[in-house]
Amino acid sequence: MTWSYQDTMPRDIDKVRFYVGDTDVNDQLLSDQEITFALSEAGGNVRRAASLCATRKAAEFSKLTDLKEGQLSISYSQRSKQMLTIAEAIIDTSVTLDPAIPFAGAVFIADKQSVEGDTTLVEPSFGVDMLDSEPAVSLSKSHTTRNEELD
Repeated sequence: MTWSYQDTMPRDIDKVRFYVGDTDVNDQLLSDQEITFALSEAGGNVRRAASLCATRKAAEFSKLTDLKEGQLSISYSQRSKQMLTIAEAIIDTSVTLDPAIPFAGAVFIADKQSVEGDTTLVEPSFGVDMLDSEPAVSLSKSHTTRNEELD
């Protein structure tokens, strides 16, 4: 497993490491392969991948017990909580940085013509003029008096 980080952020792996805080070569949290997998699971979205990685590390730390030997202590439960906080913060900032933008389709003539000309779209089951046409079959006496012919 490899670990690499470039602070110029040329790759998505570096960006994920930046968000998670995995930038110290002496305290490596995630391998490049794990981040690549998270990126594929997140559809290439860097912030979602970073949140997945932080959540994964929180789960890993939650399995470990806190240690105390004399004055030295390692609190893995605290690291787990911190990673969950980081994961939530990444998602929260994603919402702030990438807010939902409302869209109204076919407002412009070119948009409407583009949609109408797109043959890959499903035909609507109803339309504005659908009841304005003549009936396909008109009912005549020959159609309504079938019982009379049987007599």
